[in-house]
Amino acid sequence: MRAISRPKHGSPPPNRKHADDLAGGCGDVHMPEAQKIPQRLPRIALAVPLPLRNPLQDLLGHTDVSTTMISLRSLTAIAWFCIVGEIFCSPVTDLSSPSQEIRDSAAKVLRDDYHMPSRKRWEPILAAIKIGDHYEKIMEIIRPFKATPEMCVAGGSTSSENYRLDDLWLLSCLFRTSEHTLIRCGLTDFWRNIWVAPPPHFTGIWTTYYANGQRSHEIHYVNGAYEGAFTTYGPDGSSTSVTQEHNKP
Repeated sequence: MRAISRPKHGSPPPNRKHADDLAGGCGDVHMPEAQKIPQRLPRIALAVPLPLRNPLQDLLGHTDVSTTMISLRSLTAIAWFCIVGEIFCSPVTDLSSPSQEIRDSAAKVLRDDYHMPSRKRWEPILAAIKIGDHYEKIMEIIRPFKATPEMCVAGGSTSSENYRLDDLWLLSCLFRTSEHTLIRCGLTDFWRNIWVAPPPHFTGIWTTYYANGQRSHEIHYVNGAYEGAFTTYGPDGSSTSVTQEHNKP
């Protein structure tokens, strides 16, 4: 059993295994009140010229034709259903709820029926990134996909940086520190840990989850302090460590 640091309220607990795996290199939403879509919209055709094809076009959904005709009605409906589906129909969003009951229910749904994000979706990014590319160029490539930094480890002449692409996949890059140029890059599968801090002076068992519905932490509290078992889990549901805590804030 190894020692682990404890999370402060409001920040996710550290994942020592994640850091160990990635340090050496690489290999929820507010929406304004809905407005009704008009029953009848004029059929206006939009001409959308597309640039020459490159590896990222597959990810963006472009086709090979030079011009695509899309009716305004169809475009509006597609955008509307994508937004509604992402915000209101995903149990993953409920994993960040302050309600333990809601989180538990969402986690059960995900464990019973969850579609793992495909690696193929992100392979065009790898095709667009080349060894020797400068850090700024890589940031420009991943910016349209709203990738967020998740783990950065610097040491000596290199730095390892990881960017969250979706609930499962990280883009892991190893840079030469002095020149900020890429040494190697790859995709790493590690489920997103959705940490939610308990309310002040909470007493009971507080459970948080990974995006696949498996438990990440199960912590016993008394009046807002750790009291009893503090258990961490891996994304596969296995227990990775159990410690006993007494009156630790």
